[in-house]
Formats: sequence, C-alpha cells, structure tokens
Amino acid sequence: MKIIKRYSVLLILTIMVAAGIWWYVKKNNLSFKSLFASVGNSPIVVEDYEIKNGKLRLFLSNGSGNIQIELKQNGQVITTQKVTYAAEIDLETSAQGYLDLYIDNTDLATLYIPHTLTGDWKVEKSKSVDENAVMNLAFDKQGEAFTITDLVDNSGWSNVEYWHNQTLIGSSIPTSYLVSPNLDIHLTKKRWGNFDWIGQDGDGKHREMAQLTFKITKA
Repeated sequence: MKIIKRYSVLLILTIMVAAGIWWYVKKNNLSFKSLFASVGNSPIVVEDYEIKNGKLRLFLSNGSGNIQIELKQNGQVITTQKVTYAAEIDLETSAQGYLDLYIDNTDLATLYIPHTLTGDWKVEKSKSVDENAVMNLAFDKQGEAFTITDLVDNSGWSNVEYWHNQTLIGSSIPTSYLVSPNLDIHLTKKRWGNFDWIGQDGDGKHREMAQLTFKITKA
C-alpha cells in the first residue's frame, strides 16, 4: 500500500508540473519550442533566406530596434552579429551545412548553407546493390555544386523511377539536378518491364533495382 501511495503522489506531482507548464505557455503566448529550445522570446519571423554573392541573406518581418543574430551548429556558436533590424539582412559566414538561426537568443529557424569544394575532387562510393548495368552514374562540377548523369540507356523499359533518399526525382535525372559535396547522398533507380526479377520493395512487381550511396569530397 505504501508503494501505491508513493506512486500516486508522484503521479499527482507530475500532472501538476505539466499543468503549470501548459498554463505558463498559454499565458505568455509561447510555443513549446521557444520554451525549451531557447530562453528568448523574439517576435521576429524568418520569412525566407538565400545564399547570394557568398553571403547569407535573411528576409525578416515583425522586428524593430537592435537585434543580435547567432548561427549555431551542433550547439556551438559559429557566427554572431549585432545589427539594426531590417527586412533584409546580409551575414558573412564561413559555415556550411545545417545551421540553427537564433535572434535575441530565440531559436527561429534551421537553415542550410551548401557545401563548397575547390580544386580536385573525387567520388567516394558505397554500393548497397552493385549493378552498374542498371545504373552507372557520372559526375560533373557546375559552380559550387555537381550534376549527376546516368549513363545506362533506359529505352525499352515501361517504367523507370529515380529516388534521392525518400524523394522521387522522376523517370530520369533532370539535367539541372544539383547535389552538394561533402554530404552522404543515397540514390535508388527502379525500372521494370517483362522479366522475372523481383525487386526489394515486396510489392510483387517485377522490377530491376540499383542503389548507390556516394559522397563527393576533396581529392
């Protein structure tokens, strides 16, 4: 009985704490993300962003006065800058990859700055299904990104699908489709017609499939 009473008290305390947190969030018009992810409560809204002329340009709304902008990566501050609020603000940063954007100590958005690669480069391949006869990729550098081309002829196949991770690219790889270096990229090709080879999707369709995980790195 003592154990039951003890757990009952703990349950009541837990409910009271949860109710208190809900009341505080509602009373102060906060979101649970702003409550736990940061101590600030900036009203600024990040409408959009772009990478232009080597700078990160932020498009903001609902702000005023002086603000402090921070870019964090894996919890570490990469860039910090105090500026006067404006609808468009340019930042200089050498950071690449995914970044958390903080304004006045409030976590407002996650941004992605494409990786850059200068000089000689190479493609590191790790094949899940090694079938060059089904998909054989070629790579070409275009500015700071790379294009990929499948050298295998798909004529005569009734259906063809290319997938980048879980996203369907289409029945062919678009000529303008760019990938960034220094990232693990998983590409899957599926094609099927009149033959007796069952693919790995388990849906009973006769399918031929090739998969490739690759990363473009400095040579």
